[in-house]
Amino acid sequence: MIPFIKRGKVKISTKVALSFIAIVLFQGILTQIGMYMLISRSTIDSFRGQMSVAIENIDSFMMQVQDDLNNKVSLLSGQKNVIEYAEFRLRNLLRRELSLFNRALDLNGIFVFVDAGNLLAVDESTEKPPDDALIGIVARAYKQGLQSFLHDDGTGMYLWSVAQIVREEQVIGMIGARIALDYQFMDRLQRNSNSIAYVQFPARAVHAFTLSNGEWSRMLRRANTMTTRDVISVGDYLLGVSTIESLGTPHGRLLCLLDMGESRKNIRDYNRLAIFLTVLVLAIALMLSILFYRQSFLQPYTALQEGVARIGNGDFSYPIQQTSGDEFGDLVESVNRMRINLQNRDRELTALANYNELILNNVRSGIITVGHDGLINACNGRRQQHGSYGRRERPSP
Repeated sequence: MIPFIKRGKVKISTKVALSFIAIVLFQGILTQIGMYMLISRSTIDSFRGQMSVAIENIDSFMMQVQDDLNNKVSLLSGQKNVIEYAEFRLRNLLRRELSLFNRALDLNGIFVFVDAGNLLAVDESTEKPPDDALIGIVARAYKQGLQSFLHDDGTGMYLWSVAQIVREEQVIGMIGARIALDYQFMDRLQRNSNSIAYVQFPARAVHAFTLSNGEWSRMLRRANTMTTRDVISVGDYLLGVSTIESLGTPHGRLLCLLDMGESRKNIRDYNRLAIFLTVLVLAIALMLSILFYRQSFLQPYTALQEGVARIGNGDFSYPIQQTSGDEFGDLVESVNRMRINLQNRDRELTALANYNELILNNVRSGIITVGHDGLINACNGRRQQHGSYGRRERPSP
């Protein structure tokens, strides 16, 4: 067992080990925070770029749908049968002709108007013919030069396109077609833009729900506080808001959502992996540091401590083993030189003491040494003949 703490005092080795652990942990924490901030920032920036692309794709898709509808209506207005049936008011033939085109062109209704906006015929698949209000809207839209417009008939939102029916440079009527902005339309829009879209008009919202009602309610509440082209993060989604001016109305809003859940999951998995690797590296480093501590510090320190203790007890013959060439080796070498010097000095003092004792014992006169306390420390053999050799006593006055 490594004696990290002894007699209530923290040893240097313990301080070094704790400092090492603290440095590694601090470095790991800073690295984790820095990498998390960097990856999160990069992810958000990437999704913001994707959001701009998604909104542009949605706007481009809607313009494409609008242009496609306008082209289809222009094509219908120039069909020979449509022109002849409209001119001669052949309602039934016109209805069948419109039904064929409606299926072929994938429309949600084709209408022919004559006599300043009066409805002549509608395709056979349309169950609910336009009411007077819609007929008036169609007439006004065309007079105002609007080829496309949006209309809510109470059951759904439709994109309309109208064009003149001309025969021999004379306008004989109008033809209009529509497509529904329904679930299928929004599903196509979402697949085209690779995002979640929610089109909001004053009286109706168009969407292909992929979120729960609670999540959409939260998104709508946040969207109400946002301005056009603003982008914010809501949970695991990035929410963007834009206008829908391409559909001919300045009052529509587009809510575009990008799912960041998978990316955030990958970031969380990365953080867990990084934390695991940091702990693993710390454990391996701690084990290696313990082995290094035992080999480079504990063993030479123990040997040096034992050697110094023996020298302190007067055993100058015990050699301290030198096992390393570092600072501990230099210290052991210095202590060994000190031990040898002390050993030599001890021999010299012993020889000198023996020599002094020999001289004293061979002097004919009696010699007595007295300490500062007045007691006899030693005397030679002459004093011993009188029976008081080696006794510490006060001399007579």
